[in-house]
Formats: sequence, C-alpha cells, structure tokens
Amino acid sequence: MNEEKNLSVTGMGMPIIEIGQEMRVKILMSELERYKRIKVPTINHSMSGEELADWLIEICSPQELDEIIFMIRLARSRGSKAKSILETIAIALLR
Repeated sequence: MNEEKNLSVTGMGMPIIEIGQEMRVKILMSELERYKRIKVPTINHSMSGEELADWLIEICSPQELDEIIFMIRLARSRGSKAKSILETIAIALLR
C-alpha cells in the first residue's frame, strides 16, 4: 500500500525536526553565547547571551524554544543580525 507521511510544518512551511530537550539547550546556548550584551531598553538593562539562554530554558516550553531557535537561524540565513530578535524576546519576557 502507498501510505502518505504527514509532516508537521512550521508557519514558514519548513518541516519540524524532533529533537530532545538536551539538544535544544545545547543549540540555544551555542546561539546565545555569541552575544556578550543584549540590551533591554524598556528597563535600561542589559544581560549576557548566556543569562538570556538560562532564562529562556527555565520558562519556555520545548515548542517555544524550537520557535526561538528557528527565528534566530532564519535571521542569520538571510544575513540579518539576530540580536534585535533577542532584544525583543527579552522585552516580551519582562512583560
């Protein structure tokens, strides 16, 4: 029989690759440790990329972490800087 396989897709039409929590943490840490300072302009504060990664790992669901990783990689693949995305995420976490 010819069975079709259904792939879950993200909003961008790209397949979701199932990864474990440990791998998610490693990816996020390696992405964010590149940033020494991430500004949070609404409270006139800055934090390191590692601090933000720890915070995200603590409060976000695995699906939310996947979305964050996807956004960072998508921005970088288009030649954009991910720092503005990270600043926006930090502001959103404070609200």
